[in-house]
Amino acid sequence: MTKRYLTNRPGRQTTIEYQDGLPLITMTQDADPTISLARELSRDAPARLMGSQNHYRHVAEVPSVLYHKWLAAYGQPKHNPKKWKQLLNDHENRHFRVWGGNV
Repeated sequence: MTKRYLTNRPGRQTTIEYQDGLPLITMTQDADPTISLARELSRDAPARLMGSQNHYRHVAEVPSVLYHKWLAAYGQPKHNPKKWKQLLNDHENRHFRVWGGNV
């Protein structure tokens, strides 16, 4: 099995390899820049928004590869908000949240 790079950008790669005659496309991304951005945004975020505008709050920065994986698996956030809230509130994804509260 040979692996070929379709794209090889700094921090993000897309490869293709064939297993049993079928193509397997793999996308990987370095999440460290996204985590750093979320941490920086969390330092700058107000602790509480005034009035009833908390529903417009920036809650997370998700790496694009992970976002597209979730999109393929669970559909648009507006069509499956419970699952997307569960994903964003998951302890393993806490590094992507911009603030400490639940979504």
